[in-house]
Amino acid sequence: MALMVIEGWDGLSEPRSRYVTTSSTLVTIDTVVPRTGRACLKTGGTTTTYISIPTRSEVNEIYIGFAFRMSALPSLSNYLWLTFYAEGAGCGLTIQTDGKIGWKTGGTVIDDSGVNVLAVDTWYYIEVKVVKSNSTSADDCIVKVDGDEWINLSPGSDTSYLSYPLITKSVLFSGYSACLRYYDDIYICDSVGAAPCNTFLGDSKVATLYPDGNGNVNNFTGSDADSTDNYLHVDDGSGPDGDTSYVESATVDHIDLYSFTALAEASGAIFGVEVVSTIKLDQPGASRVASHVTRIDGTNYVNSNLIGSDIDYATYGSLWALNPDDSAAWEDADIANAEFGIKIIS
Repeated sequence: MALMVIEGWDGLSEPRSRYVTTSSTLVTIDTVVPRTGRACLKTGGTTTTYISIPTRSEVNEIYIGFAFRMSALPSLSNYLWLTFYAEGAGCGLTIQTDGKIGWKTGGTVIDDSGVNVLAVDTWYYIEVKVVKSNSTSADDCIVKVDGDEWINLSPGSDTSYLSYPLITKSVLFSGYSACLRYYDDIYICDSVGAAPCNTFLGDSKVATLYPDGNGNVNNFTGSDADSTDNYLHVDDGSGPDGDTSYVESATVDHIDLYSFTALAEASGAIFGVEVVSTIKLDQPGASRVASHVTRIDGTNYVNSNLIGSDIDYATYGSLWALNPDDSAAWEDADIANAEFGIKIIS
């Protein structure tokens, strides 16, 4: 793998539908000050949001990019971002009382950003490369802000924590009681796989597209008891509406495909496409498995990410780093002509 996570928070009504949070009231989707798109993540209080990294080969070199904004400076130095192995803390960035960012392992700040400071009410794009190690080599831990290098840990630094394995399984974005924090346009990739998604991606944004028409196949039945305009029941740009509108099927191999709105502007390099659905089972004890699918040039490509569901709604995503039709990077025209949807596997 290379590109593992992308998130722009658009189309979600609350983060718990997809991620683990320590509060359902202090961690919310904000639509007032998003950096791009319709929404961003807002954290307040001593809250945390855990983003799990999908199952992969156990490599310890990862790259993370995210937009960050704060409403006030903290009164105490504390984490704004952490890498974790399971429940064990690893290492991460801190925000200091004067706006400097620092690198911290365990309880010790190893390095800070010198004269560079973050201002309040300002969006920044922060990128981090970290190799988990008890004694790092040169360039094993680098922090960039808006493309400029602010931190590069000296060789021999410790980016591990206690005796936990030297890999990252989840990333934590933290809140703070004295100020609001906002996160947007997140990517996580590792060093495995083809370029360009095995290193820093640079200032990135996540553009969210919504269904605007039925696709080539519509086997599912809409909440209006037909399959005529299924896309109208899944175009929840303001967030899923539960049982108000939906499509459903219990038949193996049924597929529902949709056309999507166009990209608002020329996108430049496209690092990946993720299809996201909010789904549930309608009967306790039932068992269904689904997968996301895309149709390109007359061929359906089923993602290998299998989705099992529960009786409560949850949000699932399936990522294609490359266009499955030609195994090359996605281009604007590929997305404009593709259809995306879901298939019942079993």
